[in-house]
Amino acid sequence: MDYKGFEIYKVRAYVWRLYCWSQFANYAYIDSWIIRDAETGKHLYGGHRSGNNTSSGYALLARRKDAKAFVDGYVAGPDEQAPVYTYRTRGISRAESRPDDGATAMFKEGQAWREHQENILARRLKAGKGEECNG
Repeated sequence: MDYKGFEIYKVRAYVWRLYCWSQFANYAYIDSWIIRDAETGKHLYGGHRSGNNTSSGYALLARRKDAKAFVDGYVAGPDEQAPVYTYRTRGISRAESRPDDGATAMFKEGQAWREHQENILARRLKAGKGEECNG
């Protein structure tokens, strides 16, 4: 799916999961979302961590909504406020719309990621190494 110049797509990951105070563990499939730059094809953010005997594997972006919020924050200006992301809950008698703090956090993560990359680029240019330098 193309979204604001980025490709967002879902992958299924086979990760190690720990349950019940680490007394039971097995492998399980989880969905994770990946964001790539549409022009360069460069991986921007997303994927999963596989886990080990002491920690469960997890997705960095578990929902498409979080991936979109990350891209919104990445392309937003540094002083821009996060839009109000909501999700609908169904109660016994009515449906409610509540603020989604997870998507708002991913918006802020996208802004921070952009600033981090700009700082790295500024340090490389100051050192005279240019963009092609790794590290």
